[in-house]
Amino acid sequence: MKLPDSLFVSPTSHQRPIKLPDGTEHIFNFRELPSVDFRQIVQLEANDDPARRASAVALAVSMSIVDDEGKRVMTMEVASTLKPSVAMAMWAVIVEVNKFQGKVHSSPEAASGSSTNSP
Repeated sequence: MKLPDSLFVSPTSHQRPIKLPDGTEHIFNFRELPSVDFRQIVQLEANDDPARRASAVALAVSMSIVDDEGKRVMTMEVASTLKPSVAMAMWAVIVEVNKFQGKVHSSPEAASGSSTNSP
């Protein structure tokens, strides 16, 4: 059985405009993130340490913004120096490109609503 291509991240990046603080728009290439990378970001957002939680968007941006060949263009350290309006605009595109719509369940059982403790 061949699995449908739509199950997997696309190797093609998505070009989206981001409005910069000076009022201009710049086109950035956003790659789709594999589930393991996206889950790492979500887990970081759920961390008890506020500093680690705050770094989740920088990690997402550094993993998502790529050049025309699909190579990352920012480290997490560089992404953490973006202006808040830019980082949040990029985060919104990352969520849209990855079609993430809400809370990530911590386990397959939570996602399905089943539990081994069910009667």
